[in-house]
Order: sequence, then C-alpha cells, then structure tokens
Amino acid sequence: MPRKTNAEWAAIFIAADRDKSGKLDEKEFKEMFVRSGVQLSEHQIKNTFNYCEGNNGDKMITFDEFMKGMTKMENLIVKLTALFKKYDKDKNGQLSKQELTEVLRACGGNYTEEEIFNILDRMDSSRDGKVSLDEFLNSIL
Repeated sequence: MPRKTNAEWAAIFIAADRDKSGKLDEKEFKEMFVRSGVQLSEHQIKNTFNYCEGNNGDKMITFDEFMKGMTKMENLIVKLTALFKKYDKDKNGQLSKQELTEVLRACGGNYTEEEIFNILDRMDSSRDGKVSLDEFLNSIL
C-alpha cells in the first residue's frame, strides 16, 4: 500500500461513508478496499477494521479513528519493509529460510527448526521455498 496524504485518506473516507453518517461500518470499510483495488483477504480487512476501530466496541470507525489507524498502518508497513530489506542479505527480494530464521531470532524468537519450517510454509503462498515482501507483509498484517 503506497503512502497517502491526509487529503487522500480524507477523500477515501468520505467516498466510503455511503450513508454520510461520519462513520464507517464494517460493510463500508470492506467496500472501500474492494473499490480501491487493494487485494486483502477477509481476515486482513477484519483485522484492519478492528485495528482502526479500537476497543470502544461500537463497530464503527470515526474519521479520527480512520486517520489514526491508516497512519499507524502505513508506518507499520514501512517498518516491516525495512526489516525485510535488512535481512534480505542477497537483495533478491525474497527471504530464504536462513534469512527468515535471522528475522525471527532478531525479533526475539527462539524457534526450533520444525517451527521455522512451519512458519515458512505458512508465509510462502507461492510455494517456491522463499518469502517475498508481499508474502511477508500479508502473513503479518
């Protein structure tokens, strides 16, 4: 997801707010991603909605919650991308099993070989034995 300006996020929110309530419900939030062409799974959309909505339990995202949530999400993506690039030692745009192991250990994980294999298997949706940046981000977000 490329970084957007506050004005771009505001326009996206206004367009998504179909009932002009000043809040987005889950349906409006999901439709916002579908219309924008962003490819997210149902799970990712729900997680992003919950992340933006916070813990107030009203199942609605206000404009302020949306702006804060999207900014935090963009910042998280920037940090995760930097982490990925730092450990992509051969700069081929993919993490090998060894490189992924280094990422996991740098993040404080003390995983067995079997656990690392299982993590790689879950992240590697293309089944090529490596983890691309998209696979890395999609598995975390």
